[in-house]
Amino acid sequence: MANEEAASPNIRVADILEQIERLDKMIAFHKEYSPDDAMLKQYQYLRRRYSLELTRLMKRYNFHLTAIKSRTIKPKTRQGKTSVTAALPAR
Repeated sequence: MANEEAASPNIRVADILEQIERLDKMIAFHKEYSPDDAMLKQYQYLRRRYSLELTRLMKRYNFHLTAIKSRTIKPKTRQGKTSVTAALPAR
């Protein structure tokens, strides 16, 4: 029984990390290709909720999580070349 109780938060942490990874992809897609600002805001809201839950769960392991804002860098495109987007820590 104790093993099941300990495993549950571990499974939830892994699930949240996967959800955040998926949301990051959707956020990047909507920033780049979609004019639908409502969807972008919804994904950002969900990401914040998952981040808060992850922070709460990690306290059990004496971890303190701090969010790092990222900024998007888009190199200038050259003729016929596609730009690449990279997320870097905010300064």
